[in-house]
Amino acid sequence: MPRRIQQCCARTSIKISDDDFANQGSGVIVLDGGSFYLITAHHCIFGENNEYCGVTADKICVEIQDNYSSKFRRVNVLEIVEFCDNNDWVLLKIEDPCISDCDFLRIYKGTRFIEEENVRFCGYQNSNPNEYRPWGAKILTISKNQFKITLEAKTFDQGGEDGATLAKGLSGSGVFILKGKELYLIGILKSVVGEKALNDDLDCCPITNLLENLFDSFKDLSDIDFLEEYVEGLDQTKSEEDVKEWSKLNVDDFDNIIRKHRVLYPEAKAVRLTSERILEFLCQNEKLENIRSKSELIKSYENTATSFEKRVKETYTRDVADRNEAKELIRQLEEDFAKHIKDMFNDNSNYLNTELARHKVTEWLMNCSFDFQEE
Repeated sequence: MPRRIQQCCARTSIKISDDDFANQGSGVIVLDGGSFYLITAHHCIFGENNEYCGVTADKICVEIQDNYSSKFRRVNVLEIVEFCDNNDWVLLKIEDPCISDCDFLRIYKGTRFIEEENVRFCGYQNSNPNEYRPWGAKILTISKNQFKITLEAKTFDQGGEDGATLAKGLSGSGVFILKGKELYLIGILKSVVGEKALNDDLDCCPITNLLENLFDSFKDLSDIDFLEEYVEGLDQTKSEEDVKEWSKLNVDDFDNIIRKHRVLYPEAKAVRLTSERILEFLCQNEKLENIRSKSELIKSYENTATSFEKRVKETYTRDVADRNEAKELIRQLEEDFAKHIKDMFNDNSNYLNTELARHKVTEWLMNCSFDFQEE
């Protein structure tokens, strides 16, 4: 787990008297708009039953550790900026925590993440409040104002104690997604699901609930996931048998593409390359279908492709003098469409633009939006 997750983890409590603190929870420190804030769960500050509803900033105790066994250091709370009981969050403005080796500028705020993503969080359990503990989980389900995660490889229910009891105190912990070397805060823990932490599931508050109170931009993780999943998913998961079966069910499409390949190549090569291109098309089709529901970007891309297809019929369909002219026509169409969609994707390598353009041109060869024949 990246050390930054542990460094921005804080323990929270309410000061009742000089020696008496109550309502222990967790929180996550963020740098936003040049100032430091702590985000935690509403009930960690105001109580499960709002019993601390009148608490003031000076009575809120925020503490951090340099490592899990070091002494705690208090960070002063300057202001209760905003809170929401319904979605269970509080935003506190705090003084600079002076964590010199933590690059807060590299902890981004993430939105539009997807189900099955691996996440990480770190917080203070009531059962062991003097040491933070890191956890691994994955996103289970997502709704408008909350999402649910479930533990992986660990469980709260240990030693005969209910999971809900052992999980108590972790509310307010920051939930992160790690992408390569980049870290994205996507929300905070609210509560375990059920009195016994059923299935080790936890409800979470997405950081987008605080959009009106934060200044820095949010990173769209659906775009990142779209690119990564597409590239990783282009394995040859289909076979020649799939191509034969597809050809039987899509006779017209098969006839259209092999007719054009016969203009481009000698017979034997035309048959082989037709099969290879269909195989590639089917593999990419399956991957696009898998991520269609997870990313608004794919929907935008498909709308753009549909619009561009009208231009294909008008501009690129023609008679050709020979196979070299036909090859140049295909090359030009793939290049033009790749440029047309380039600004949609954060892909400096141009790999995705090129692959999507080839996939779409294959489709246009099949449905004859892109057509050519020898004069």
